[in-house]
Amino acid sequence: MENSIFKLNIDENAKYYLQETAKWARFLAIVGISLTVILCLLGLVMIAYTITSFYDQRMYTAIGFAYIILGMIQLYPILSLLSFGKRMKEGLMSNNQQTFENSLLNLKNCFKFIGIATIITLILIGIIILVAVIFGLSNL
Repeated sequence: MENSIFKLNIDENAKYYLQETAKWARFLAIVGISLTVILCLLGLVMIAYTITSFYDQRMYTAIGFAYIILGMIQLYPILSLLSFGKRMKEGLMSNNQQTFENSLLNLKNCFKFIGIATIITLILIGIIILVAVIFGLSNL
């Protein structure tokens, strides 16, 4: 939806700031992908350890699967951030409005995902604290 009354212009300073932001976004995304791969590999090693072990190591298997699941979950915002960085660079270099807007959409998706994940985490922490207090008081 375009508004003909208000048109945003990107001057040289804003363009420079967005280019720098895109560089840092790509850097953070590459580091995030690397750490996610390490996390998933660590999960696979833990699962492989339990398969080859003579002892019952169900806890390591559960932790291994948790690492892999967490790695898969965190891939979405990391890939959104990487896409933002690439598209922002392309959009600014070619002055392509569509590419520029797509990069901002990827940034919005990244922050939206992180925001929802933060809300879910805070709710889970609240529930854990509430349960701990209830069980702690029942033991008095």
